[in-house]
Amino acid sequence: MSNTYKNQSFLLLAHYATFAFQDLLFDFLTNHKAYLVTKANFPLPELPFLKKIDIQTTEMGINNQLKTFPTLSKPPALAYIIQAIQLVWLSFWTLPKHDIIIAQDSLLAIISLLLKCLGRCKKVVYYCHGLGNSRFSISYLNRVYQLLDTIAARYSDYNWLLTTKLIPIRKTQQIPDTNIFHVPASIPISKINRKTISTGNRLIYIGVLDERNGVMLLPTIMKIVIQSIPDATLDIIGDGPLLNSLEVSIHSLALDRHIRLLGLKKFNEYSKILTDYAIGLAPYRNATDNLTSNTDPMKIRIYNAAGVPVITTKGFHFSYEIETSGTGVTANFSSENYAHAIISLLKNNKTLRSIRSRALVYSKNNDVYDIYRKTFAQMLFPSLK
Repeated sequence: MSNTYKNQSFLLLAHYATFAFQDLLFDFLTNHKAYLVTKANFPLPELPFLKKIDIQTTEMGINNQLKTFPTLSKPPALAYIIQAIQLVWLSFWTLPKHDIIIAQDSLLAIISLLLKCLGRCKKVVYYCHGLGNSRFSISYLNRVYQLLDTIAARYSDYNWLLTTKLIPIRKTQQIPDTNIFHVPASIPISKINRKTISTGNRLIYIGVLDERNGVMLLPTIMKIVIQSIPDATLDIIGDGPLLNSLEVSIHSLALDRHIRLLGLKKFNEYSKILTDYAIGLAPYRNATDNLTSNTDPMKIRIYNAAGVPVITTKGFHFSYEIETSGTGVTANFSSENYAHAIISLLKNNKTLRSIRSRALVYSKNNDVYDIYRKTFAQMLFPSLK
C-alpha cells in the first residue's frame, strides 16, 4: 500500500488547540511517502492564546517547509468567518491542488466542498470529532453549528467519526454505511515510551485548560491528596482560558511546590517521560450538552498508551470503556471523589501496577497507524485490502 500513497496528495485542515489528530495523520502520510501532504492548522477561536495559522508541507516523505500567517482570534464568530476567507485565499494563492482534503470540523469541510467545486481537490473527507448541543452561548449559533454538520456530512465523499456515538446521527442524515468510517482517538504505540512501573507519586494532566475539562478541580484535588501523600505532585500540560484562574487558585492554596504549569508541549516533548507518571487525570465536567459526551478524548488514549492508569469522570461512554477494560478507575465529578480515588491508587502499589499492565496490553489494540492503514484500505484502496 505504501507505493499507492505515492500517487496521492492530501490536505489536512483543522482548528487546533493541542497536539491532536491532524498531527498524527500528517506523520502517518509523511512516513508513507505520500506525493504531497499539507497540514493547515487554524487556531481555535474559543482559545484566544493561539493567534496564527500554521501550514506545513512534505513531499515524498521529505519535510519541506513551515509557513505561518496571522489571523483573527476573537470574537469567535467573526474569527471563524475571517479564517474561512483566509482558507479560500490560501487555497488559490499559496496551496497547490490536492487529491483529498481531510477536514476536521464542519466549517472546514464545507469550505473544502466549495474548493472541490472550484477544482482544488477531488474528494473531501469530513472527520467529525463530536457534536455538542450548546457549543456556543448564543442559541442561533448552535443552530448554525448543527446545520453545518448536516451539510458537511451529506455532501462529503466520506465521513470519519471519532466515536460510534455519532453513527445514529449520520443514519438520520441518510449517510450510506459505505461512506462512514470509525476512526477513534489514539496514538502510534511506537512513538511513546512504555514502562511496567512508574516513578514516585507523580500525577499528570494533559489538555485544554477550560471548564469542560474540569481543570478548576485540580488545585482542590491536590490540596486533599497531599494531606495523605505529602510528596504527591501534579504536572499540567496545556493552555486555555482558565490559565490565570488556575494560577491564582494554586497560589492561594499554597500548592506552588506541588503543581507545575508546563504550558503547551508538543507530543515529542513529553512522549518519552509520560510513562514515568503514576496516574493520568481526565476530570470532565458532567453535562448532557457537553461536547465530551459525544467524542473520544485523546488524553485518555495517550495515558493508556504510555501505561499510565486513568482516573476520569463517571457517566460518559468512555468511562464505561475504562471500567470494563480495567485500564483505570472512574469517580464522581468532585474534588473529594477524585482525591480519594488518587489516594487509594497511590497507596496500593499492587493495584496500580496491575492497572498499568492492562493499559499497556489494551492500548496495543488501538494503535492509530493500524487504524489509518485499515481505513485508507477500505476507503481508497479496496483492491489492496
